[in-house]
Amino acid sequence: MSRVGAAIGTFLLPMGLHRFGVEFVLLVGAGVLALGGLVSQFLAPETTDLDLAQAARAAREKAAV
Repeated sequence: MSRVGAAIGTFLLPMGLHRFGVEFVLLVGAGVLALGGLVSQFLAPETTDLDLAQAARAAREKAAV
């Protein structure tokens, strides 16, 4: 997904800058980052008190659901 996003961003960024301006493009970028942060916060398992093996097991279990 990161490569697809990078390819789309490389293609769309200059077009967006030309058509909508710097402020709009920066706001859209900030919105995408905020949305990604919120999704990660709610979907990623908590691993604070886990060792690496336990964290991997928790991630596999969550992915299987």
